[in-house]
Amino acid sequence: MPVFPFWLINLVSAFTSISTGTYVTATVVGMVPISFVWAHLGESLAHIDSPGDALSGGTLIALTVLGLVGLAAILGKNFMFGNQAKRKSA
Repeated sequence: MPVFPFWLINLVSAFTSISTGTYVTATVVGMVPISFVWAHLGESLAHIDSPGDALSGGTLIALTVLGLVGLAAILGKNFMFGNQAKRKSA
C-alpha cells in the first residue's frame, strides 16, 4: 500500500524539475511489472476451491515475487541512502 496516493504523486511531479521522459520511464519500470504480479495473484486466488488450493504453485510464486519486490525496495533504499550517510560522516 503506497504512503501517498498515486494521484497526489502525479500532481506533485508536474511541479518538479523531473523530465517527462524520466517520469514515464520510472513509472513503467516501477509499476508495470508489479501490476502483472498483482493480476496473476488475483487470477490464482479466484480459483481457490479448498484451503489446499491456497498453496498452489501459481499463488506461491506470485506471493514470493511480491515479497522479493518489497525486499528489493528496502535493500535498494538502504544501499542508496546508507552510502550517502557513510559519505557524510567520513
